Amino acid sequence: MSNEPLLIVANRIGLDGETGVQQHCNMILRNAPAWGKRVFFISPWERPRFTRRLVKLLSMMITPVRPERSYLWTQWAFDRILRYRAAGLLRRFGADGAVVYAQDPSTATALLQLQYRWPTLRVVLCAHYAISEASELIKRGRAEPGDKRTQRLDSVECTALRFCDAVIFPSEFSRQMAVSRGKSRTSDRLHVVPHVVEVEEVVSSGRASTRLMSSERVRLDEELQRPRLIAIGTLEERKNQAFLIRLVAELASHGVYTQLTLVGDGPSREGLVRLANELNVSQQIHFAGLVLPAAPLILDHAMLVHASRMESFGIVFVEALARGRPVAAPPVGAVPEIIRDGIEGVHLDLDDIGQSALLLAELFGDPERYRQMCVAARERYATVFLPEKVIPRWREAIG
Repeated sequence: MSNEPLLIVANRIGLDGETGVQQHCNMILRNAPAWGKRVFFISPWERPRFTRRLVKLLSMMITPVRPERSYLWTQWAFDRILRYRAAGLLRRFGADGAVVYAQDPSTATALLQLQYRWPTLRVVLCAHYAISEASELIKRGRAEPGDKRTQRLDSVECTALRFCDAVIFPSEFSRQMAVSRGKSRTSDRLHVVPHVVEVEEVVSSGRASTRLMSSERVRLDEELQRPRLIAIGTLEERKNQAFLIRLVAELASHGVYTQLTLVGDGPSREGLVRLANELNVSQQIHFAGLVLPAAPLILDHAMLVHASRMESFGIVFVEALARGRPVAAPPVGAVPEIIRDGIEGVHLDLDDIGQSALLLAELFGDPERYRQMCVAARERYATVFLPEKVIPRWREAIG
């Protein structure tokens, strides 16, 4: 039997999907063997079909009567499935040097119980949220403050932050939120490591080119004649795409006629279409729908724009930097840690659409400054976010 220590990557949503959590899990699974780890992935959805169907059936039966009880039942079942699978791996391969790497507080708290049987087991949490899981559910309209769901989430988060052997945050902002809420025993176990964003054309070359070829300079100058903007994300109220549509209309008052591509789908689509019609900019707004992968589309646009009122990290920002495209976004959450105002992009004021439009109009009217931002974007990716620089930091934090 190999002496490679065990690394168990665990989440509650599986591996197949385009969420940041799933991308991160796949990155760890690809790289862990090179770290000398025997790596396995577990989630409730990896269980036999009968188990999944039983959990889903009971949840459907309870939901119409007691929706909160349905949620609690599902989490109870998920906890036990995850512990059963992790315990099986630990019995088979041993706990010496073993690490459980959980992607949410509920999973971390459930697997912390395995330390009673295997005291040397190390449990590490990756906190993908900006403030808390409960706050994100509330913003999505999937929970109410103080209900049983948010109470449970707050409780398991408190347990995870206090007792996990390490907690990894994607941004300093997220770490500070955890410390300010007083839910961590000590701050020395809290690590800040940005998410790894692997951009195929950059990874394949092994480096990020920070120079503009003459042909690219010509293309960028042509792009500024009628700049195209792109926004990527679920069309929902918390992502605030309505601000971007109003921004397009406001830019016209400065003589800048833009095209805005909205990539994604969601419950806000109908309202956004109505807003575009009301502002007479429907011809300038392209609803691209769900596109997978969406990031390659960034290269066909002059700038990535984003208007969410909170971001824990923003993988799409780094994807834009890697492709040499500036980003316009409000300075909320972790945004200032990724995009520096006036260098790799501009910070929008969500409370002053006129000022935000003026910032973009001035930028698009200055081709040399715009080109400098494109170069700065690539340099930012090459010096801060290049995978070969960030992956070793993840390896060290996970242990």
